[in-house]
Amino acid sequence: MIIAKDIFRRFPTKYEKLIGDLVAKVKEYSEPESKSAIAWIFGEYAEKIKNCYKIFHENFIENFIEESDNVKL
Repeated sequence: MIIAKDIFRRFPTKYEKLIGDLVAKVKEYSEPESKSAIAWIFGEYAEKIKNCYKIFHENFIENFIEESDNVKL
């Protein structure tokens, strides 16, 4: 996931078609660095993610207090 974030930063429009696949697996990301990376992708590509706010809320907002500082930043 961290590598995907770096690729999206370097090539912001080239690999957008992969976003849906990455978001579909959001529940599988358990490491703080991976969660931080997918949260960044949600922020950068919100308009391209179907049900973005609902998915983000269910996977990040509801448990925000318990997340590590890496994810909160």
